[in-house]
Amino acid sequence: MTHGGLTSGYLIPKNTPIFANSEQGDICRFRTAYPVVLFPVTVSYAGIESSDRFDFSAPAVLRIRLETQSVPFAALSDFNHLRFYINADRMTANTLYELLFCHPLKTAVLPGTARKPVFLPDNAIQRVGFAPDEDVLPYPPNAHSGYRLLHEFFTFPRKFFFFDINLGEQNFSPEDTHTDILILLNEIPKERLVIDHTTFCLGCTPIINLFPKTTEPVRLDQKLTEYPLIADIRREKTTEIHSIVSVSASSDAADTSTVFEPYFSFHHLNEQRGSQAFWHLIRRASDRKDLPGTHCFISFTDLNFTPADSPVQTAFAHTLCTNRRLAEQIPAGGLLQVEFAAPISQIIALNKPTLQIEPPLKGAALWRLISHLSLNHLSLTKGADSLKALREILMLYSFSEYTDTHQQVSGIQEMSCRNVVRRLGTEAWRGFCKGIEITLTFDERLYVGSGAFLLAA
Repeated sequence: MTHGGLTSGYLIPKNTPIFANSEQGDICRFRTAYPVVLFPVTVSYAGIESSDRFDFSAPAVLRIRLETQSVPFAALSDFNHLRFYINADRMTANTLYELLFCHPLKTAVLPGTARKPVFLPDNAIQRVGFAPDEDVLPYPPNAHSGYRLLHEFFTFPRKFFFFDINLGEQNFSPEDTHTDILILLNEIPKERLVIDHTTFCLGCTPIINLFPKTTEPVRLDQKLTEYPLIADIRREKTTEIHSIVSVSASSDAADTSTVFEPYFSFHHLNEQRGSQAFWHLIRRASDRKDLPGTHCFISFTDLNFTPADSPVQTAFAHTLCTNRRLAEQIPAGGLLQVEFAAPISQIIALNKPTLQIEPPLKGAALWRLISHLSLNHLSLTKGADSLKALREILMLYSFSEYTDTHQQVSGIQEMSCRNVVRRLGTEAWRGFCKGIEITLTFDERLYVGSGAFLLAA
């Protein structure tokens, strides 16, 4: 919720740290996944209506009414781009998402004092969550972004229930304190949807329980092959290492004078830095009843993966950490805070944070990941095993708290592939390129309450 004194958008950047207090008084830290631009504007009405009153040749219209809190729309500068979040149960959210991106016709803006709506370009509504900079889960740069999208779909599908509307330059009257966004639909929803002003929210972003942390110093006394990696010795019960960003001989992450490269990387030619030791992370399940999650260890090896002497006596790991299962104590409607002054009256968690999912550590999971290399090829062949291979790939990324994940994957009934030739872009000079056209057939009966459209997207 914003203060009403704003006359221009106030930007909350991506990865902005926010925090909440748990039931025991511990601080649980999050960071934002999307940038948020705040305006003194609220949604006062939303509903699916007949198009007769608007004289549109469409079966239905999704109308979203916006109201300003203190100033008219004409006084707002740079008010040309809005991001909405579909705040609804899974069935309603998936149905609305499909209506917006599978069955839209036109989008128009009808200011409060105007008699006729102003139609926006065909691409005025855009999906959110698929671009490389719209990631929620951190992924290594050498991994394909498509795998991250699968991982996020099965673990946090709500990150995709956002959409952008480009309003363009509107000529608002000085008397306009409300305006309607009209989205024409080419079909009426089969199910009766309960929609109100809380269904479409402004000023929202996904948040994730991740924060940067430099570990306790690791004393490299050459007496061990694996050194315990502790993020915070004083808050070990509420701090767990998620991933390592870098390892160096300095507690300052910006100091790159002595940096160790990871063993599994493309940067092994670092003789100029005088280091022939590469770090490797080992993660094991916690053996302490009072410490859920995992323990991390770090080892230093040469290119033959044998223990190597480090050129320094102390190393630090610059990591991303979680608060273990502390985030699960934050209720829906819980209050959050930022660490700086901002024109914000309240920050509310619309949903309860998802359950923490422990990483698979046993050999079976590792062998399934190794088989990923061959499954990639099999899933694009014309053989009978292609559909089985595709399902196996999808199940590798299904660590969801939802019990219908296996049912969603099984809902893919058929898959066909054929070679095609398509133009690259719209300009004639770009020429043509060969590719593979993939057609998937879904059994809609297995997607009751979830929908197949988002998975197919």
